[in-house]
Amino acid sequence: MGRTGSISTRRKQLGDRGALIQTGPPLDPRPGRSTVALLNANPFSWGVANLGWQCLTEYLLDREINVLLAFADTLGRQGRTFLKITVPFEDTYLNVLRMLRAAGLPLLARDRGDELPVVVLGGMSMINPIPLEEFADAVVIGEGREAMHAIVTHRAAWRASGRHFDKRAYLFEIAQLPGVYVPSHYDIHLDDDGYVDRFTCRNGRPAVEANVVLDLTRYPITSKWTSGYALYEHDDYFSVMAAMGCHKKCPFCVVGHVQGSQSGRAVTIDVDAILELALRRRAEYGTNLVKIFFSSAFSPDDGDINARAIKELLQSLHRHGFSARVGSLNVKQADAELFQLVHAVGQQEVTFAPETVEELRPSLGKAYITDEIYSLGSLPGETDRHTRAFASLIRSLRQAQGDSGTVYVHYNPAFMKAQTPYEYLGNTRPAEARRKYRILRGELEGLAGVEYVSVIEDPMLFYQPVLALGDYNASRVLQRLLAVAQPGEDDWQRAFADLGLSDARYFSPKDPTRRLPWEHIGYVAHEKMKKRAAALMKPGRTLTAADFLDFELTAAPVPHRPIH
Repeated sequence: MGRTGSISTRRKQLGDRGALIQTGPPLDPRPGRSTVALLNANPFSWGVANLGWQCLTEYLLDREINVLLAFADTLGRQGRTFLKITVPFEDTYLNVLRMLRAAGLPLLARDRGDELPVVVLGGMSMINPIPLEEFADAVVIGEGREAMHAIVTHRAAWRASGRHFDKRAYLFEIAQLPGVYVPSHYDIHLDDDGYVDRFTCRNGRPAVEANVVLDLTRYPITSKWTSGYALYEHDDYFSVMAAMGCHKKCPFCVVGHVQGSQSGRAVTIDVDAILELALRRRAEYGTNLVKIFFSSAFSPDDGDINARAIKELLQSLHRHGFSARVGSLNVKQADAELFQLVHAVGQQEVTFAPETVEELRPSLGKAYITDEIYSLGSLPGETDRHTRAFASLIRSLRQAQGDSGTVYVHYNPAFMKAQTPYEYLGNTRPAEARRKYRILRGELEGLAGVEYVSVIEDPMLFYQPVLALGDYNASRVLQRLLAVAQPGEDDWQRAFADLGLSDARYFSPKDPTRRLPWEHIGYVAHEKMKKRAAALMKPGRTLTAADFLDFELTAAPVPHRPIH
């Protein structure tokens, strides 16, 4: 099934790991313990690889709380006290509603009585919970392990006291926990343009600050449960989050703004800790492949991004006989030694994310920049001239390669996200994004050895802006589309029309002096975001390449040399 598709009828149960989760410790529930049904809004093949639910499951199990797992296509009805639904991305929002329906629950939180489970949402997409908040009793904002444990233990205290459970009173209790947002305690009214014109809070917390990530060395984020049915090509692997957040604060990027430490810098794990965890995993399950996530921000104790730590890690893994895969790297980390190390641990290509177009041009003639270009298009201020300039870059890169090989151009429009300065700048309409893509293709017509990968024709070009900057109108549209198995772009637009709603607010620039619906959710300093947005929107401002394009290049490593 697609990530926005309907729930499959196979509904496998994962309380005993079923036949789907093939490697990892048992999840057998113990009598007398609190129980959480931990659901992931992705289908199994995507969701099982997600490290968020894995670290939460491990944290709760270590504290003697039963966890029952299910995914968008594996859900069945079973007794439970809590439903915790992880919502990684906006394209899984409809699956949240489908999972509630499949679990036999009323969609709206206000229609679920004391006898029904407490529904808690969390995950990266909750940087803006507004489109889904009517369906949730509570939302965990930011790091969720300590918060979810506290939510469960507060409920256990009610049970231990022998009192009749009063959900309303319970929600007022947990609303005081760090990072816990109870939507029913807020009355937020929006004007016709989508700005807040009336805001009332009934629990004494007019702003909910996001929880920051726990220390990665003490509380590592790794894969404990794996499956050959996952989207990865490997039957078994050990994934580890090397960093959370980013030292950089690119105005379009969520990661640099909402993850990381309170100082705003990336949080990283110790190199020795990764090796120790990998060795333990191999001893227990024979796992020999280590997947390293957020390698581009893996610069412990350093003032800026560099390759020192990732090189040290790869050298250590290689000495101990591991294979490894690193994710996207920053161009500042690129050198021949890194390529040798990547090749030594069995990886055949590397993806880099340079900061600007100008930084790429000196590298065009280098042999190790070969295979793929990733680009964000349709950024605020982008013109046809910039699209044609990008085409010239691709042409130059292809010519520098000579007659062999293929350049794979991954081109997708940028989507403005809440909690970044770009939340004020407005999304590009799908028709305009597709027009720019046609310009790019036209400029490169006839150029041999170029292939394209893009979501340009996907309905995502419409619904992603609607949900990422969504509000209560977006919530109404989601409910309208619940009966549609695979809604296309026309279905989304028709839902707006049938409800008598306009979609203009999601595709139009915002006034930074006005209040947006999610500003009571504190991942960032909203006043700082407003100032940065106002500077970006200032008439006559000279925009730089960093404002327009974000690139990733996939590069083939140099031939392997022995590493000692």
